[in-house]
Amino acid sequence: MIEIIDSTRLKDSLRCLRLYYWRHERGFVPAQPRLPLVYGSAIHACLAKHYENQPAGVCLAAFEEIWSTEVLPHQMTTLEAEDPKRNPLIWAEIFMLYKRHYHVEPFTVRTVETPFLLPLTNDLALGGVIDMVIEYLGQTMIVDHKTTSYLNYKWFSSFNPNHQFSAYLLAANELIKPINPITTMMVNCILVSKAVLTPEKMFDRPYTTRTPNQLAAFKENIIAWWQVVRACRQANAWPQNTESCSAYNGCEYHDLCIDVMYDYRQLIPSRAAYRHQIWNPIENLEKHGLKEATK
Repeated sequence: MIEIIDSTRLKDSLRCLRLYYWRHERGFVPAQPRLPLVYGSAIHACLAKHYENQPAGVCLAAFEEIWSTEVLPHQMTTLEAEDPKRNPLIWAEIFMLYKRHYHVEPFTVRTVETPFLLPLTNDLALGGVIDMVIEYLGQTMIVDHKTTSYLNYKWFSSFNPNHQFSAYLLAANELIKPINPITTMMVNCILVSKAVLTPEKMFDRPYTTRTPNQLAAFKENIIAWWQVVRACRQANAWPQNTESCSAYNGCEYHDLCIDVMYDYRQLIPSRAAYRHQIWNPIENLEKHGLKEATK
């Protein structure tokens, strides 16, 4: 049986093994949707249609479909009140500004939302979806769409090292097998804001690069790291990284980790606070067109 690592599983495990346990081994997520994640997914769907040359109405409908599916069933009807920076109305304004600002793109799009499954070992594979493959400045590049609340140098500096970006560049090179290595990723940055500002303040497209040696080291590192994850699974012991408990506006599993009444492995989370939803990387790959991802 081949186990698939994707950017979500890798990021969660590196952030905290106990968080990984709750999210991926037990399959619990907060009962209320996490708006930043839903908003980002909906924007990705909208931009995918945009770069498939679909009209604005179709693009915005793709956003609405995800938003309606993920948010509305949880009775969050006053969305603007919930998060004035993340809702369909503000995104529609930002998207129309984006279309005007990038009316003529300087690159040629080769593919949009390309799924990949890259074998790492006999029983481990790396999976994911590359937002775009483009031809630009005489070379092949990949593009990743990113939303952020901080469009500044400090955020840009987080692009290297960055496991997600390294994974995409590794997969692009090993699966496309270009004549010249694909070393550059364009990060298509969009500011999350409750007011539509000027394009210069809303959008940016910095680059991040990886050498072949860096990608080889990344591959070695994630194979080694996943041995740690499997050792935790074998021992049924998932250590906490307490440095992450208050990071990212606080961990959504904090209350579970400080429960003193039960061993965490026997704890059944409250249905009012958590729901059961298994993260299935295979399902995500097949949704984006990768056939027979498990074979």
